[in-house]
Amino acid sequence: MAAQVCDLPTHLLRRAILGFALIAPIFTVLFYRTNALIALSVLFLSHILLLYPTLVPNSQWWGPVINGGSPLSGRLGGVV
Repeated sequence: MAAQVCDLPTHLLRRAILGFALIAPIFTVLFYRTNALIALSVLFLSHILLLYPTLVPNSQWWGPVINGGSPLSGRLGGVV
Protein backbone atom coordinates (compact mmCIF):
# COMPACT_ATOMS: atom_id res chain seq x y z
CA MET A 1 0.00 0.00 0.00
CA ALA A 2 1.44 3.36 -1.01
CA ALA A 3 1.98 6.02 1.61
CA GLN A 4 0.03 9.23 1.19
CA VAL A 5 1.94 12.47 0.94
CA CYS A 6 -0.63 14.42 2.91
CA ASP A 7 -3.44 13.64 5.35
CA LEU A 8 -5.85 16.09 3.69
CA PRO A 9 -8.83 14.60 1.89
CA THR A 10 -8.44 14.60 -1.90
CA HIS A 11 -11.15 17.19 -2.55
CA LEU A 12 -9.49 19.68 -0.20
CA LEU A 13 -6.11 19.10 -1.83
CA ARG A 14 -7.69 19.61 -5.26
CA ARG A 15 -9.34 22.87 -4.15
CA ALA A 16 -6.10 24.13 -2.65
CA ILE A 17 -4.14 23.42 -5.85
CA LEU A 18 -6.75 25.05 -8.07
CA GLY A 19 -7.04 28.04 -5.73
CA PHE A 20 -3.27 28.44 -5.76
CA ALA A 21 -3.33 28.24 -9.57
CA LEU A 22 -5.83 31.10 -9.67
CA ILE A 23 -3.97 33.29 -7.17
CA ALA A 24 -0.43 32.72 -8.53
CA PRO A 25 -0.76 34.87 -11.70
CA ILE A 26 -2.21 37.74 -9.66
CA PHE A 27 0.66 37.44 -7.18
CA THR A 28 3.14 37.39 -10.08
CA VAL A 29 1.74 40.57 -11.63
CA LEU A 30 1.66 42.40 -8.29
CA PHE A 31 5.15 41.45 -7.11
CA TYR A 32 7.05 41.28 -10.42
CA ARG A 33 8.59 44.75 -9.99
CA THR A 34 9.76 44.15 -6.43
CA ASN A 35 11.35 40.72 -6.89
CA ALA A 36 10.94 39.02 -10.26
CA LEU A 37 12.57 35.75 -9.20
CA ILE A 38 10.17 35.14 -6.32
CA ALA A 39 7.16 36.23 -8.39
CA LEU A 40 8.04 33.87 -11.25
CA SER A 41 8.89 31.05 -8.83
CA VAL A 42 5.35 31.15 -7.44
CA LEU A 43 3.93 30.97 -10.96
CA PHE A 44 6.30 28.10 -11.83
CA LEU A 45 5.25 26.17 -8.72
CA SER A 46 1.57 26.56 -9.57
CA HIS A 47 2.20 25.19 -13.06
CA ILE A 48 4.15 22.23 -11.68
CA LEU A 49 1.31 21.40 -9.29
CA LEU A 50 -1.16 21.43 -12.20
CA LEU A 51 1.06 19.41 -14.54
CA TYR A 52 1.98 16.65 -12.08
CA PRO A 53 -1.46 14.99 -11.81
CA THR A 54 -2.03 15.53 -15.52
CA LEU A 55 1.14 13.85 -16.75
CA VAL A 56 1.85 11.18 -14.12
CA PRO A 57 0.00 7.91 -14.72
CA ASN A 58 -2.21 6.69 -11.86
CA SER A 59 -2.05 10.01 -10.02
CA GLN A 60 -5.47 10.38 -8.43
CA TRP A 61 -5.32 14.09 -7.54
CA TRP A 62 -8.15 14.81 -10.01
CA GLY A 63 -10.18 11.76 -8.94
CA PRO A 64 -10.25 8.09 -9.93
CA VAL A 65 -8.09 7.08 -12.87
CA ILE A 66 -10.08 5.72 -15.82
CA ASN A 67 -8.07 3.74 -18.32
CA GLY A 68 -9.09 2.95 -21.86
CA GLY A 69 -8.31 -0.71 -21.59
CA SER A 70 -6.88 -2.73 -24.41
CA PRO A 71 -8.82 -4.35 -27.28
CA LEU A 72 -7.01 -7.56 -26.40
CA SER A 73 -8.01 -7.51 -22.73
CA GLY A 74 -11.70 -7.86 -23.48
CA ARG A 75 -12.80 -4.82 -21.51
CA LEU A 76 -13.39 -1.33 -22.77
CA GLY A 77 -12.48 0.64 -19.69
CA GLY A 78 -12.49 0.56 -15.98
CA VAL A 79 -11.56 2.45 -12.88
CA VAL A 80 -8.14 1.62 -11.47
